[in-house]
Amino acid sequence: MRAGKFFSLVFCLASNLAWTPGDAQTPDSTASRHAHAYATVTLLSGAGFMLFRTNNTMQVSFPYSITDKAGNTSDTVFQSVTIRPYHYPKWFLFPIALEMGDPEQYLKAGFAFETIGNWTDGYRLSLGYGRNLFVNGPGDHRSAANERALLIRPGFQVSYTHDKGDNDPARLGNIDNTDKTIRVFGHIAAPTYSYSDGLEYTTNTTYPARFLEIDYQQGEWALMPEISVMSNPYLHHVGWELSLGYNIPFYEEAGILLVQDDGGGKHNMPLGNTIGLNQPGLSAQFNGRPVSHAPYRFSGFTLHASLILFSKKALDDEGKGKRGKTLCDAGDQEDDQGRSPGRVGQHYFNFN
Repeated sequence: MRAGKFFSLVFCLASNLAWTPGDAQTPDSTASRHAHAYATVTLLSGAGFMLFRTNNTMQVSFPYSITDKAGNTSDTVFQSVTIRPYHYPKWFLFPIALEMGDPEQYLKAGFAFETIGNWTDGYRLSLGYGRNLFVNGPGDHRSAANERALLIRPGFQVSYTHDKGDNDPARLGNIDNTDKTIRVFGHIAAPTYSYSDGLEYTTNTTYPARFLEIDYQQGEWALMPEISVMSNPYLHHVGWELSLGYNIPFYEEAGILLVQDDGGGKHNMPLGNTIGLNQPGLSAQFNGRPVSHAPYRFSGFTLHASLILFSKKALDDEGKGKRGKTLCDAGDQEDDQGRSPGRVGQHYFNFN
């Protein structure tokens, strides 16, 4: 199956589920708007970053016990180094996104990987809605909306970002775990641990623990008003989008994660879940002052750019849909111009 036909099937199905009116609905302005539905997909082709960085510091300390190979147990206190986890700005790379829209509005969902200095093993999830406004490009004076080169898109996103802490700036320190058993916050870090890898993580391998790492983590829910410029999805198969937004966090959570490490850095295994900064026995300091909640707030502008694959209904000069033989109904039949369009309900997609 050609790639164009595969995307045609995917998008015409998604478009049908999201936009197609009921079978009993009579043609009206709403049905006409649905007939102009489009879909876009972003496949690892973009980047964005937040215009925010700070040198505010974080430290933690907590008690733990350690038992050596001979069975001797002692109690001690871990005292972390001072870190600046957000000395570098956040970057969101290799996004995966799907958007459904029509000439008036759009709905999109996205996922992106995160770096802060280096890979954090974190991510950003987002869901957005906005309006589509067709405008002419510089020097253009086209009157038909579907022929205009650009879309101005005011909208907003709700997002969840998880800074997972697997990057150097978030590393608070480590405890020697070689031939020792560490007990901390109800968890037991044995001298060896099992790590699942292989196909679908079905292979369990036992590794000797060398360190118990302590990483700083923070997550947030945020609202982001944004405005973007996108190439017209009705004119191209490949396009672009540039967006500017302002991140407004409304809920944060923070803590530490205990991770067993064999020293190679490739088989790290978390020891339980994130331990919140309000955990009894955990002392956290932000800029030298005690803190028991997420201390960093990421209010600031964000910039994003991406390349996009478009799937859309072919338009004629009057903005009405062309009807023809369909991929979904007619298999491999082609129209008189050698194109293979796809259809579900009243949605048509052309991949030349």
